[in-house]
Amino acid sequence: MIINLLFRTIFILQLLFTCKGSIRKRILVDDNFYTLVNKLDALEKEVATLKANAANNNTIQALKQDVALLKMQQAKQTNTVAFMAYLTTHERGTNHHILFDDVKTNIGNAYNPRHGVFIAPVDGLYQFSVTACSVSQHYIVLELNVKDTVLGKVIAGNGWAAACNSKVFLVQLAQGDDVFVTHTTTGEWLYANAAYGVPNFTGLLIKET
Repeated sequence: MIINLLFRTIFILQLLFTCKGSIRKRILVDDNFYTLVNKLDALEKEVATLKANAANNNTIQALKQDVALLKMQQAKQTNTVAFMAYLTTHERGTNHHILFDDVKTNIGNAYNPRHGVFIAPVDGLYQFSVTACSVSQHYIVLELNVKDTVLGKVIAGNGWAAACNSKVFLVQLAQGDDVFVTHTTTGEWLYANAAYGVPNFTGLLIKET
């Protein structure tokens, strides 16, 4: 205990010569040894509090920087664009523009079920999928069109049972480009089953460019 007090006394003497004027005045108000020890304890606690506050300030500053970065990233992103629509009636014959009429999702309202057309709201990379179905002894080929140009085809059919097939497409679109599904001349029976949600047409914006 005595040794500890001696160390504290030495520290107080050093503090008197090194501390700022305002703190020195506070220490010199009362030169009672034990009072000085108590003041030293209080100063140690005050220093610990200041260190904790400094650490908290650093944490707050780091959080503010993270928030600013997230806001910048959010500003670069567009609203979500996505749709999913089913066909509820069979199509027989050839040369059809397929109107997927049962819309399950249409975030951004870029898909028009009355015309069966998706219109790109922004420039970007998009993903589309088309599912085609046909009955036994028949088959069907559907085309995915972008601005009246066939991007790709999906074929479905089976010799002994109804069958479906799906295909995924990636395409870079400019704002205003239209995307739709047709059946021209290959195959003649597009089978629909609303209970299973087929055939279907889906799309989403992957990244705005």
